[in-house]
Amino acid sequence: MDIEPMHCYICSETIEKDDALDYVLCDLCNDMTSHASCLSKDFSDQGIPVYGYCPNCAKLLVWGDLIKASKLRNKLVEDGISFDLDQEPSNDSSSTERQ
Repeated sequence: MDIEPMHCYICSETIEKDDALDYVLCDLCNDMTSHASCLSKDFSDQGIPVYGYCPNCAKLLVWGDLIKASKLRNKLVEDGISFDLDQEPSNDSSSTERQ
């Protein structure tokens, strides 16, 4: 199965979807994906990043949340579970009972 590569928003280098621990993304705008190392440099000039602003949408991002999401994506990849970064969560109203 061929996986289409993504590109880092900051350095423009290729990011492979299977390298889930190597990248972070903004789940607020869904248009910014970058290498964790590239964004960490943008977020901190004093060592470990704590928070920063998405270079695309300027929303506040918490570094710990980005890393947790990255680890979750990695777990999905390890378990062979497919995921689509472009897919919106579905709201299946057919499962809700109407009275």
